[in-house]
Amino acid sequence: MADASFRVIIIGAGPTALYMAHALVAANIDFVLLEQQSSVVRHQGALIILWPHSARLLDQLGLYEDVKRRSYTMHSKADLLTNGRVMTSFPMWEKIEQQFVSQAAVDDFGVD
Repeated sequence: MADASFRVIIIGAGPTALYMAHALVAANIDFVLLEQQSSVVRHQGALIILWPHSARLLDQLGLYEDVKRRSYTMHSKADLLTNGRVMTSFPMWEKIEQQFVSQAAVDDFGVD
């Protein structure tokens, strides 16, 4: 590594953190990545939401189009009780769009 006295600590292993690790490897900078889970990929019915900054990073790595092809737009979110009844619901896309998304991005993803 370039300087043994300089080390970066990355906390969490989300998309942005993994991008940072990739960039540090490319720059020959020593780092440690700390993640509380035993595995970065968990199959627990969870999902990954890519916010605009993560999408930009994927684009810089040349991965955006591939991820986009494999992705779905999440229009709403609902939390269900064990009996299947809706406990809470949230209009995800509407809220994200209000805060982060330009019309060009909406057009790019083909969202009405």
